[in-house]
Amino acid sequence: MKIELPPHHQLYITHNAHRTNYESVSDYVSRYPHMMSDMSKNEFDKCILADEIWEIQLYPITPISFFWVAASTFERALELINEAATEAPND
Repeated sequence: MKIELPPHHQLYITHNAHRTNYESVSDYVSRYPHMMSDMSKNEFDKCILADEIWEIQLYPITPISFFWVAASTFERALELINEAATEAPND
């Protein structure tokens, strides 16, 4: 698999953080309300069914801001982070 990412200063990839505390995806997301507002209902449902959640937080080469996405698969998270960076205004 070839991984392509937008230019960035820093990048975090997290896989299944909910399992650290022995909780469900649903319980984990409920502790972080921003997650549900940034994640589509369809993707959230896929995460619950798979009991998988991939998170990517990317700090682009700008003085401020970052992008955060979550998805049920690593491949989908990569798609979403690239879409977010592409759609962002270039200041």
